[in-house]
Amino acid sequence: MLADDLLRETVDDHGLKVAERAFQTELSSGKPSADATFLYAYFLVRSKESDVRLGLSLLSDLLNGNGSSKDDKLDYLFYTAVGHARLKNFDFALSLLDAISDNDAFQERANALKEAIEKRILKESYVNKGVIFSIVGGIVITLATALLRLR
Repeated sequence: MLADDLLRETVDDHGLKVAERAFQTELSSGKPSADATFLYAYFLVRSKESDVRLGLSLLSDLLNGNGSSKDDKLDYLFYTAVGHARLKNFDFALSLLDAISDNDAFQERANALKEAIEKRILKESYVNKGVIFSIVGGIVITLATALLRLR
């Protein structure tokens, strides 16, 4: 999967519901497994904004828990970065990816996501500049019209 797809793609409802059901079933029996929690969080961070926040909370719980392997924790960090990037917390996402990119196994994925985030930042800055110029242009036209009417 391309890194850029992770930032703009939303998951299908069926996959999310299956992961949620598995998580809720394990939760009702006690503590859900790391696998069920991660799968649910994985779908949540790739869903709508309110779901992304819940996914980040679950990933945080996994990161703070014991018993996960180093590679599992790197996966949790990677998808935490995805979630923060989707919420436009770009600086935090990039700092997480910097920590991950030290690991050879994750370096390629982390660098690809960093590149996608940097493109997104650039795109959003152009959009923001366009909005600002439109507002300023509207104000200038309004003032010019008002001044011409006063004459």
